[in-house]
Amino acid sequence: MAPKAYRKDTITDSDSLRSLPPAMILGRPNANMLAQARALGRQGVRVICVLTRGEPPIIARLCRYVEKLVVVQKASDDDIVRQIDAL
Repeated sequence: MAPKAYRKDTITDSDSLRSLPPAMILGRPNANMLAQARALGRQGVRVICVLTRGEPPIIARLCRYVEKLVVVQKASDDDIVRQIDAL
């Protein structure tokens, strides 16, 4: 098996990654959200989840890569924007 090829412009320094703004995942707490949070977190990117649906947020709460969890269920679009701006 050939070794994994890395792009030359990939940031590998964890301090450089921590200086980037956090990734914000917006939507439902499901397996796709969990996969995105894990992939970003393993790369050292900070992850914030903003949950907008009525499902229980247990998946996001248990993910070790999610630094902050904001639950805005049953909120209007304007309320969600205000919550995101407050972060």
